[in-house]
Amino acid sequence: GRPLTRDKAESTVAVVWDQSFSNQTYQLRFLGLQNLNRHDIMATLDVDWLFRDDLTFGIGMDHFAGDRLGTFGQHKDTNRVRIAVEYTF
Repeated sequence: GRPLTRDKAESTVAVVWDQSFSNQTYQLRFLGLQNLNRHDIMATLDVDWLFRDDLTFGIGMDHFAGDRLGTFGQHKDTNRVRIAVEYTF
């Protein structure tokens, strides 16, 4: 069987993309992480809409996959979708 412990040193690769559209009215963000030791991943995607200077609506998702013993794979059954409203004053 496979060992239940993690390596003393683990390596992770990150990809980040952040882009604004329509004069910064919409913002798209992506974060992808991959653990190179266990080959598990986490991917996050968010979209925000600046409705007014003080009001933003957002939607996002988190996805986990891979080896259940890995940093991200242990959460593979907890994928989620988020909806947000942010009001600043």
